[in-house]
Amino acid sequence: AHPPYGAMYIASSLLDEGHEVRIENGDIEKFDYAQLRNRIKNFSPDIIGFSTPVSTYYKYVKDASTFIKDQFPNLKIVLGGGLTAAAETVLNNTNVDIIVIGEGDITIKELVTRIERKESYHDISGLAFREGENIVKTQKRMPISNLDILKYPAFDLVDMDKYLMDVKDFVSRFPWYKNPDKRLFEPHRSKKMLRIPISRGCINACSFCYRHMRGLRHFSFNYIFDYIEYLMEKFGVNIFSFGDECFAPNKAWNWKF
Repeated sequence: AHPPYGAMYIASSLLDEGHEVRIENGDIEKFDYAQLRNRIKNFSPDIIGFSTPVSTYYKYVKDASTFIKDQFPNLKIVLGGGLTAAAETVLNNTNVDIIVIGEGDITIKELVTRIERKESYHDISGLAFREGENIVKTQKRMPISNLDILKYPAFDLVDMDKYLMDVKDFVSRFPWYKNPDKRLFEPHRSKKMLRIPISRGCINACSFCYRHMRGLRHFSFNYIFDYIEYLMEKFGVNIFSFGDECFAPNKAWNWKF
């Protein structure tokens, strides 16, 4: 399993604004609806967010949003991630109130502020929501051009012991990989391994992809290697893999890296 980076970046943006945030990862913890109700009741949030990296989350969102609205009818339910490519279907068939389309790091700050003040969010870019019988889509949110403005993901909100892999276990998944680099198993080296993304987007535009935007953006090299040093110190990690959709876009970038 890999850390829920989408939710962690959103949480980081909200923490930066002084909001109180909690992340509950059902993929890892496998809690049932009774436990979900207790967690919501104990935390007493004003907003529930669903992070949906892939479309297969649809059934869970449909069932869970119905359950949450039944138990907590005044809670706003916000959804982000890959499933938002089907915004109209989600809004018409679930109890989700607002969908954040595209990158949510900036959008979520603006949206939560408006909800907190009980003000209209019609002029916030990158949203879709129900209004009576209609679905309103605001103007498209432009991608963040300089990713270095983003704070590190909110690692302290998740149990990282669940996401730090043993490199031996990782290598064993690939039996055809006969001669792994011997440095992986040097006795002085930590065996902890962490997968991190260092870019957003892709250079391709496949017809079957949900992507909201074209183009590839990297964090700067200074940002990336400061980030890696931070993770080494914080978690004792010596080995990294890169979980980007398009890690190696061209030879020039690869050589610089």
